[in-house]
Amino acid sequence: MIFEPDCRALAEPMTVADRRLLAAVRLEAIGLLTGDSVPGAELTVSDGVWRPVPAQHTYLWFRDGQPIAGEASADYRVRPDDVDHEISARVRVSAPGYAASIANTPALRIVPGDPDPDPDPGPGAQQPDPAPAPGGPVADHDETDTADDAIEAGVEG
Repeated sequence: MIFEPDCRALAEPMTVADRRLLAAVRLEAIGLLTGDSVPGAELTVSDGVWRPVPAQHTYLWFRDGQPIAGEASADYRVRPDDVDHEISARVRVSAPGYAASIANTPALRIVPGDPDPDPDPGPGAQQPDPAPAPGGPVADHDETDTADDAIEAGVEG
């Protein structure tokens, strides 16, 4: 016997499709904001990881918890009036046969400043040497590089 959420028995048995409609798309990993938190920079919200894989994503941006009119894409250009405010985004996902779900990103505080004028200087540009992480290899190494560095340093892993 199938029961409704309030534990009353249903008059007719539910189909598999009916049961799926009671289930919502489930969040497995929250989306995050990326980009510089200064006026002129572009912020992008990642969708996160959902099950089942959603067919549609919609977006809404917020300033101090209030919707920002007209901002409904995965990208948001930070404005001068955003300084000293918190910007966040909401991702709404849907999949056929499932109830839609939403997730809100953590807020990002906007600070005065200029966006990075040249985030990708291109090949051959002088790059500063990254500072090594305390007690370990440079943070941008992959696992193979880290293991090789440890071997060269005489540390066994």
